[in-house]
Amino acid sequence: GLPWGVSTGENGRKFVTIFNNEGNERDLDQGNIIHSEADRTVRVDFLEPTDVKIVAQSAGEISIAECTKMSYSVKVPAAGFVVLEYSAK
Repeated sequence: GLPWGVSTGENGRKFVTIFNNEGNERDLDQGNIIHSEADRTVRVDFLEPTDVKIVAQSAGEISIAECTKMSYSVKVPAAGFVVLEYSAK
């Protein structure tokens, strides 16, 4: 799995942040080299039917798809992150 965290913002807004720390190679001559084969797709499960939207993200291809009313599939690119805001339907 990938590292993640849950937080509450202003007005009770709820967020989940997912980090993909894999796939970043540091080279003195070339700088950061991102290996797309380290892109990861994770499933995020909630306790009740939930609406989710992306509110912040790193560079790279990030996608989200509803699996069920209580779970989503989220693709996080190598060396990337995504912040999702979620709320009960």
